[in-house]
Amino acid sequence: MDTTNQTEKIEDLSDLLENKNTSLTEKTRVLWKLRVHEKKDEAVKALSKGLVSDSALLKHEIAYVMGQIGDFSAIPTLEKLLANTKEDCMVRHEAGKFLINSMKIKFNKFKKLVNINSEFLFLKINFLVN
Repeated sequence: MDTTNQTEKIEDLSDLLENKNTSLTEKTRVLWKLRVHEKKDEAVKALSKGLVSDSALLKHEIAYVMGQIGDFSAIPTLEKLLANTKEDCMVRHEAGKFLINSMKIKFNKFKKLVNINSEFLFLKINFLVN
């Protein structure tokens, strides 16, 4: 992980994303700095603030970076993006990709838990019967 980005305050990066005078190029740099930031939930909050932009391209990139961060704190924001039928389709598509992947991850964790509980129950029944 690139630790040089850790020295920049998330608040400062967030301010750059929200500022209408910040160039798209600079905002893109901010996205990638937030992507590797060690405080993932705070980075997701900062990225969410950039969604006020009129640029569908920027919002698409924000949704992509949220997905790359992989923190479940992004789910409510991405759900809102996906549910907004007035939002650009490429933004909604990117939000949906992460949501589908996060559901798969949660399902697999649940499936493993069910399998473990089933095995335990089987062993317990087997012990009681014998």
